[in-house]
Amino acid sequence: MPAGPGISTALGDARHRSINDALARRLGTKRPLIAVHRGTGLGLVPENTVGAVRGAVLHGADIVEIDIARSSDGQFFVFHEGYELRHFGITARISQLTATDVHNLRYSWKGGARGRVEVAVTRLQDMLAVTPDVVLNIDRSWGYWPDVFPVLAEGAPADRLLIKCPRDADAIAQLAAYPVAFPTMLRVKSIDDLDWALTVDQVNVVGIELIVPDRTSGLADPEIIPRIRDAGLLAWVNAITLGSGPEYLGWDDNVSVLEGADAGWSKLLSIGADVVQTDWPAPLRALRDHT
Repeated sequence: MPAGPGISTALGDARHRSINDALARRLGTKRPLIAVHRGTGLGLVPENTVGAVRGAVLHGADIVEIDIARSSDGQFFVFHEGYELRHFGITARISQLTATDVHNLRYSWKGGARGRVEVAVTRLQDMLAVTPDVVLNIDRSWGYWPDVFPVLAEGAPADRLLIKCPRDADAIAQLAAYPVAFPTMLRVKSIDDLDWALTVDQVNVVGIELIVPDRTSGLADPEIIPRIRDAGLLAWVNAITLGSGPEYLGWDDNVSVLEGADAGWSKLLSIGADVVQTDWPAPLRALRDHT
């Protein structure tokens, strides 16, 4: 990797070097890596589908975040549960439907009934099997551990996966008990969370996701990202705008698009993050590559 402070030649614990080297090499060629939130859903391509992942790669993604949901009979799909009304016009949740019911759903995309497209909900197995050479950040899956682990392990090499994990002792124990050492990113919202995350050694921790709505938590301190990188981990920050408050000091996609990159993306690049998650990968990539 490039010379300088932080990660030099390895990522995570040396015990898991064979799994983590692929992600470390990506960081060695460009920084920050660009993570795309639910893929790039444009035109008639819905988010969280194979098309969205492929679209994200065309727009410059190094990592693509996907969400996991489980049907009532135990089949896994790529979907952000709670968005069923928006996408399908139904009030039932994926978890209340059988796999057959889910297979029969079709996205209504950008236009209601007249905008209905013949795109089905993507099965997790299909996503893992056909997506291009990109790291998949697996979000919203911890409620299904350890049942989803065999699907992930059988569907893709561990070095193509990055599992998001909250601060939860049971979740850590479930990860530790599974024989595949999935690369794991711990989500932190406070200095106390960060102190905890930096001591977790039961699982293959490779990164820390920083949630920093304002400066009160202390996580915006300029020494935080170097501290994470000195521990051999990547620092992940978010430019995405979820409507639930800022993810990193309001330096987000919305302000970057509406007011200019200097108000958002450029600030995220300046703090030395290793990964920036966005819904706008192409302009962020262009900014990164010319900064």
